[in-house]
Amino acid sequence: MRDLSDDAGRADRLLTIPDCVLAACGLDKPALARASAGDRSVDVAPLSRAIVAHADSFRAASKIAIADLSMHIGVRERAVIETLFVLYDAQFAAIGDRPDGIADGSVALDKAAIGAILRRLDGAR
Repeated sequence: MRDLSDDAGRADRLLTIPDCVLAACGLDKPALARASAGDRSVDVAPLSRAIVAHADSFRAASKIAIADLSMHIGVRERAVIETLFVLYDAQFAAIGDRPDGIADGSVALDKAAIGAILRRLDGAR
């Protein structure tokens, strides 16, 4: 979901959401491309809600896995993984709150901010 708007606008082969999932939400790949191009008549909220509901079932286990992994890696690597998880978790919450925001990219992570954070973490080694 992180790059759905970008991927839908570039090429449908980049979209890895199964056609049957799209169809169950009243969508297809061309409709997603139109939505990412600004067509607000395409309702992407059902797809967002379906993906969030499915992904949410893995959320607690992923937090446990990250905590376990963190005990086995270096300080810098731990900081990078934990920082990215916090950012992605915030984006996940934003998508849950505004499911239509995946089409226009308004719930996307600020890639420049992520780059700055990673550069800062890289400089802290």
